[in-house]
Amino acid sequence: MRFTQAALSFIKTNKDQPFFLYWPTTIPHAGMDVPNDDPSLADYRQAFGKEKPFRGKGQYVAQSTPNAVRAAMITRMDRDIGKMVALLKELGIEKNTIIFFYSDNGPSTEGGTSVDIFDARGVLRGGPPLGAKHLLYEGGIRVPLIVSWPGRIKPKTISDVQFALWDFLPTACDLAKTRAAAKIEGISFLPTLLGKPQIKLHDHLYWEWVLFGDQRAIRKGWKLITFGRGLNCRKELYNLKNDIGEHKNLASIQPEKVKELYR
Repeated sequence: MRFTQAALSFIKTNKDQPFFLYWPTTIPHAGMDVPNDDPSLADYRQAFGKEKPFRGKGQYVAQSTPNAVRAAMITRMDRDIGKMVALLKELGIEKNTIIFFYSDNGPSTEGGTSVDIFDARGVLRGGPPLGAKHLLYEGGIRVPLIVSWPGRIKPKTISDVQFALWDFLPTACDLAKTRAAAKIEGISFLPTLLGKPQIKLHDHLYWEWVLFGDQRAIRKGWKLITFGRGLNCRKELYNLKNDIGEHKNLASIQPEKVKELYR
């Protein structure tokens, strides 16, 4: 609520000049919590019926209906975004404002929710007990990016060109007609947004997540995931073109491809 109020106030204050607003909403996120007077909570509790209560763990609070609360949190976030979009329209600056909406990782079971009940990861891999958030399978690192720019980005268009979060800064700099630092690893995906050919693309993408198995992943057409360190670490190789769900580990039958990707 306070984040949204601050964002609305910022937009009003800066409506007559170029501005950049970063709105890091904390919902939905574990723990599962939303005000009891939230208008959608009662409806979701009725829709979901009896749930397995979450007893609480660490910093995550106990919750009797975690899935209903998560749904209410998402609806609350949608309402907050709607308030900001409505304000942009009211101030007459909607067509001069570009909105980026994305997540930093895939879904999680922390807080007692189910990734299956919401089909939160679709066909992508990453299920109990960690959900997908703590894994470098596609379900943990492959998330959608939604961009709105009335009059410049054609509505309901979809692109399967792969980008990463570190590409946002050079894209924002491109929009502001300035340059990002010379050594930055990201690239601008503004051409893709405008429906033009994306000449500059990543040769590969790389991730590290030292928790939960000391994981590393590289995607270069194929995808290699390693667990642990050293030459004898566990390796999993997937052909994402034919197996986006990462069901068939081909490391043992494609040793040359493993050698190519493992450095």
